[in-house]
Amino acid sequence: MTTQANPSPSRRRLLLASDRSDQSNELAGILKSIGEVDTISTLEIPDAPADHISGIVVDINLRSAESVQQVRNKLQAEAYRSMPRLFVLADALHHGSMQAWALGATDTISRPFDSESILQRIHAAFPDSHGLDITPATEALNNGVAAAHAAMLHCGARGYVANGAAQRRLREAYFVAIVTPAIKQLKKMLADMK
Repeated sequence: MTTQANPSPSRRRLLLASDRSDQSNELAGILKSIGEVDTISTLEIPDAPADHISGIVVDINLRSAESVQQVRNKLQAEAYRSMPRLFVLADALHHGSMQAWALGATDTISRPFDSESILQRIHAAFPDSHGLDITPATEALNNGVAAAHAAMLHCGARGYVANGAAQRRLREAYFVAIVTPAIKQLKKMLADMK
């Protein structure tokens, strides 16, 4: 496990949980360029993340029932609900992507790694520990997306495909949550236009 004695308050602190034999060294190297990285095995994922952690990156074999169950048991805890969770996909197959979203992924990245793409996703998904300007409107939008995600997880696959007005509204809410750009991305685009 990589630990820092005195965490820097101005840099992102990321938790990289991996079940890979190389402990995701390539990914850890990319992530270290924008923040401090604590690399742990999936068995060591804490029940509640430390306050200084900005988010968790999970690099597991999504085809392994054991790995999936370990991560599911940890990330379904209340302490992880508001934390960004980025999953690494080993291939572009539909199964891995669906498995990651079912585990509560807020974003995914695929192998082979493209460092620029990963860094853009990290900047968008994981907040810095300083300089955040969360307005009531931003908080309301984030709560709406979180509610749609929680409803989706509660209903599961059967609830998603069931016919009915409530299920239709659930699908619409989730679709809007998926296609709507992140608040941070919208702010960046507006700043670039100026």
